[in-house]
Amino acid sequence: MLPRLAAAFALLMNGHLELSEESPFRYLINTLNQASYKDVASAYLVEAARRKPVLDALYAPLDQGTRDEKIQLARVLAASGDQASVPYLDR
Repeated sequence: MLPRLAAAFALLMNGHLELSEESPFRYLINTLNQASYKDVASAYLVEAARRKPVLDALYAPLDQGTRDEKIQLARVLAASGDQASVPYLDR
């Protein structure tokens, strides 16, 4: 599992920002639902969200994700977000 998460992070950092079901970005977000690996996925997303395109792409899953995904994504935005993230966190 850890090598798959690392590979998904690497692909995300190389610009694979699509949110299709089989995308690396979606894989990292879906992993936020797993108690044993959510901290790893969250750490990767915090690092990736420091890039503006990734940060902007995180707003859509924040609206439509599961409860666990929303909680973890809010933490990601709190750590790596900017002033534009505040309205999304207020919801």
